[in-house]
Amino acid sequence: MSQNSGRIIDISPAELESATTVLARAFHEDPLLSYVMREHNGEDDARVRKFFSFTCQIRLTLGWPLFGVADRGELQAVMALTRPGVDEWAPSLVESYQEL
Repeated sequence: MSQNSGRIIDISPAELESATTVLARAFHEDPLLSYVMREHNGEDDARVRKFFSFTCQIRLTLGWPLFGVADRGELQAVMALTRPGVDEWAPSLVESYQEL
């Protein structure tokens, strides 16, 4: 991506799969992720993808900021912010968390 060619977007539920892919690709060699998910198969591992999908779902459900950088219609980067304080989780998040 050339300098200034991407644009910052709000990630919506429609981009959840793309955001999951970007995060799994970015963190598949992360030491902490490797420790927590021993013997994972990298970015295509279902557990890795489910973890990052869930982290995005939290933000989308609670209205927390989830941004991306898109270049030529393709998501290139994801940034998630967590506001201070504690928000009550929706029942759907509790169910998804229990599946992890």
